[in-house]
Amino acid sequence: MSSEGKGSALVARILRSVAVVLRVAGILLAVLVVANVFASGAVRMALLGVNSFVSGLMPEFLRGLFVFQTPFDGAFRGDFAILAMMSLIADWAFCRIASSLR
Repeated sequence: MSSEGKGSALVARILRSVAVVLRVAGILLAVLVVANVFASGAVRMALLGVNSFVSGLMPEFLRGLFVFQTPFDGAFRGDFAILAMMSLIADWAFCRIASSLR
């Protein structure tokens, strides 16, 4: 294997690793969106710290966007849903790029 082949294999491995991290983050964010929809009372209080942490990590332009009260006494966090979709799309893109480098 040439040094160029080793370099592209390393880049592909790094991209796959980043893709896995993004996939896990996207799935966890989607679970958080669902949990917030149905969160009331003690569950809502437990999620406040997690919501604050995630809000602190997200880009400013996205923070607080499309947040709606639900009939289940929770809130649909559109900003978290958008961030989850962005993470999963980036995961898909990185996987495609990594497979093209093989």
